[in-house]
Amino acid sequence: MAGARSRVGSLQEVVELKSRWSDFLGDLQGRLVIVEDVWLEKLQLLPAAGDKGAAAGAPLRLALGGRLLDWNNPTSKVSADSYRRAKWLLQLFGQSEFIAAVEGERFDNTQPGILRFDCTLVLNPHRPL
Repeated sequence: MAGARSRVGSLQEVVELKSRWSDFLGDLQGRLVIVEDVWLEKLQLLPAAGDKGAAAGAPLRLALGGRLLDWNNPTSKVSADSYRRAKWLLQLFGQSEFIAAVEGERFDNTQPGILRFDCTLVLNPHRPL
């Protein structure tokens, strides 16, 4: 009986972890919808700091990259408003219950009408995925 309970508990944990990833991705998507005309191109798990010597329980870090469309300047460099919207998006990500910090914000305006952004999301260790 104890073995069956243990297995059921393990299965419930797996289901909960899968649900958290869905909730996390839904949370990101909701924030993209708020800002509008923005999409993600990369969401990649980063290796733990120091790889072998990383402390157990260190928060997960995700490399995130995307682009924001500047409808008002489709053939020239993006406007200051596009930078403001991209920074607002990263701020919204930082307000998520799943994210502890947004680090290393980078912006690239070399493509006309599109602002590329990259950052690192430090996940909240109290809401593990």
